[in-house]
Amino acid sequence: MIDLYNEMGYDAMAIGNHEFDWGKDVLENRISEAGFPMLAANIYDAATGRRPYRATAMFEMKGIDIGVIGLCYPGSPEITVPEFVEGLKFTDGVSEVNNLADELEAKGADFIIVLAHYGTQRDVDYLTSRIDSRQVELIFDGHAGPKRARVSNDILCSKADHKGRGFARADFTINVATGGIIDRSIELVPVEHEVVYEGENMTPDPEIESKVVKYEEEVEEISSEVIGEATEPITRDYWHLSELGDMVTDSTVWYFNEKIGVPVDFAVQNPGGLRADIDEGDITYGEAYSALPFPNYYVVAEMTGAEVEQLIEDGMNDYGHIQVSGLDFTVNWSKPYGDRVSDLRIHATGEPIDPEVTYYVAANNFIAAGGDRYTELTEVPQVPYYGIAYRDPLVAWVRANIPVTPIIEENITIIGTHPG
Repeated sequence: MIDLYNEMGYDAMAIGNHEFDWGKDVLENRISEAGFPMLAANIYDAATGRRPYRATAMFEMKGIDIGVIGLCYPGSPEITVPEFVEGLKFTDGVSEVNNLADELEAKGADFIIVLAHYGTQRDVDYLTSRIDSRQVELIFDGHAGPKRARVSNDILCSKADHKGRGFARADFTINVATGGIIDRSIELVPVEHEVVYEGENMTPDPEIESKVVKYEEEVEEISSEVIGEATEPITRDYWHLSELGDMVTDSTVWYFNEKIGVPVDFAVQNPGGLRADIDEGDITYGEAYSALPFPNYYVVAEMTGAEVEQLIEDGMNDYGHIQVSGLDFTVNWSKPYGDRVSDLRIHATGEPIDPEVTYYVAANNFIAAGGDRYTELTEVPQVPYYGIAYRDPLVAWVRANIPVTPIIEENITIIGTHPG
């Protein structure tokens, strides 16, 4: 992606939580490859208090000196493998924006933009309500929530659609002599199929297209391999047990017990780790990879029934509904976090889970290290299986069960409305 961004002529980029998915060393490599600054003003070395990444950039456009401040999602440590952000401190970025805006103006900035891989509309409203709208004119946001283009605390804000499906455009008419803003607007431009922009059809840039084709050809042999067939679409759902979540966790229990002979009673998966649906028809390895793209491996945790119940409680949080195999239960979203789950039963027998009995639970290493607030897993004994990528059980299951039909077997009773 950095290769493509360089070709596209990016001026600056905010560091987001996914830049840490392969660790700090890999991020440093990407920063060195980028022909533009990658910014994060609100990340600090916890030991020294210094910023490990560049905070700001300045460039000139049509006679206007533009200052740029980058922010990373403050909650990144909760949704990133802990070892990949170890030793880093993330702040909400409010004081950083206010202080750095002063510094940029002192250096001659006429206009200040915040690049914020920040969060939902509510998160951005929190930010804009606490920074000086007389200094910051524009926030390009990302990370979560629906696409949007709006004004918040007199600051133009946008979040374009994801996966290249659109971009945000902000226009400002500025009096160069005085620096005063005469007019301003912000819009979202969809990029789907044939796109007409400013009266002309957009066509692929030949240099970008050639690079994309090059990378596609490099992985084509592996990604195009047909591993099975789906009789129906296999979909995700952040706030309910989903077909994909059920298949991933069911295949994990099967894989450990039947393929490698490791006893596992239950498997759990965070919904944020399920990144793409699988279409009806032939299933390719590339589709399985897109559904489960992270470099995670499995661990098996030894837990009492009481600890398993707390794990399910952990998984009913603002990051979605835990995906689980082997358990039935009731969740009441109207109750406070930590007190939402009841009537936990073993799916195969219908018997209540015994709080004193030891069970074995398979989970990916991200949540096993406390990611997405799965803190109970960090308190129990674990055995890592480094050689088992978290997509391996699903791939093996699909190969062994042609065709597959998505069925949700666990009985989850939902009361109330989820907070998402």
